[in-house]
Amino acid sequence: ITDTTIFYISSLTCPNGCSDFIGLGNQVVFVYNQAPVIDDPGDLEGCGSVVLPPITGMNIPGDAAYYTQPNGGGTAYLPGQTVNFSGTLYLFADNGGCVDEVSVMVNVDSGFDPAWTAPAGLCSNDGP
Repeated sequence: ITDTTIFYISSLTCPNGCSDFIGLGNQVVFVYNQAPVIDDPGDLEGCGSVVLPPITGMNIPGDAAYYTQPNGGGTAYLPGQTVNFSGTLYLFADNGGCVDEVSVMVNVDSGFDPAWTAPAGLCSNDGP
């Protein structure tokens, strides 16, 4: 089966070997969902913050997101959102019960840039 398919029941056999005609003609629908495959974006690094990139791959549903815990747990962050912390995020996609997950490290540098202050009393004619 490679697509959602409808079957009709034409015969049934009970576990004890007797025939059961009650369900004949009923529809059984098999729903085929393609498993998502998430591309690994690699480590995410930034100074002060990181903008989360789009989640790409095959069969990625529109609600795929980044999570702070595995299996779509914890706090969710959408692609395009900005995070200002370091740690592991989990890219999680669920396509009708077929799931994929990729973990990435987020490294956010504090962005601290010490200011240089000229010493007091420095004159233009002072030597090096």
